[in-house]
Amino acid sequence: MEPRPEVAVITSPPPCHTEQTLAALDAGCHVILEKPIALTMAEARTIGRAAREADRQVVVCQQHRYSEAASRAREALAGRKVALVHVWLYRQAPDIRGNWSREWGGGHVVEWAIHPIDFCRWAVGDVESVYAAYADQVLRGTPEWENWDAYSCTLRFACGAVGSIATTYAVWPGGGGGFGLDIVAEDTIVRWRAGRLEIETPAGKSEYPEPEEPTAALHRAFFECLASGDWGPLRQDYDDAVTTLATVLACNRSNETGMPVEVGKLLQEGAQE
Repeated sequence: MEPRPEVAVITSPPPCHTEQTLAALDAGCHVILEKPIALTMAEARTIGRAAREADRQVVVCQQHRYSEAASRAREALAGRKVALVHVWLYRQAPDIRGNWSREWGGGHVVEWAIHPIDFCRWAVGDVESVYAAYADQVLRGTPEWENWDAYSCTLRFACGAVGSIATTYAVWPGGGGGFGLDIVAEDTIVRWRAGRLEIETPAGKSEYPEPEEPTAALHRAFFECLASGDWGPLRQDYDDAVTTLATVLACNRSNETGMPVEVGKLLQEGAQE
């Protein structure tokens, strides 16, 4: 008998995801799918329906949920009032040339900020609404560049907290970029930087290095669940990953319309399509 694969890992660009995931599900595979799921809610729903019909799991690579940082942040913030979330990333134009096109990669909020947004959904709670404005000031006119190079988003969380995301591709190659995520809560400040988490309280500061690369942690959790037949230990199901996708697509829509966008309404639209 010819062997049949049990798992497909899809790491292609977003416009390829739907066709390839449907083919994998049709072949009887569970799927580990690179984020973002797709660039439209309609395609994300198509994948979800196909996974349910095939009785297979589609696990989206929101790997930072499986990090030590996410675990520590969620624990530190449990039961505390959160006031402010602030995310920033300064970097050069993407190494992956496909992400120079917003039609191919979705822009920096969809392509990258989806990670800290999902981290915050895990540690703080859902985002209710967003207001976003993007610009293309520095890289405009660069050959093959068809994207925004600066992004500013305001978030309102269901718990009452507010947040901001500021990202840019405008740093020159080799220039001083950087990343940070700060969560200010009642008697607690959580600071996430590459490879470590810092938690500050009135009693002092504690630092937690990342003992395992989060992508490896997600894959390990996936295959442990596959071996046991129990998918409960996964930190995110497909529908929850769709909610994270809706949050970043809401930012893109807000930029297009110039108006705030409620994430719940975008989810309802996707469910009707």
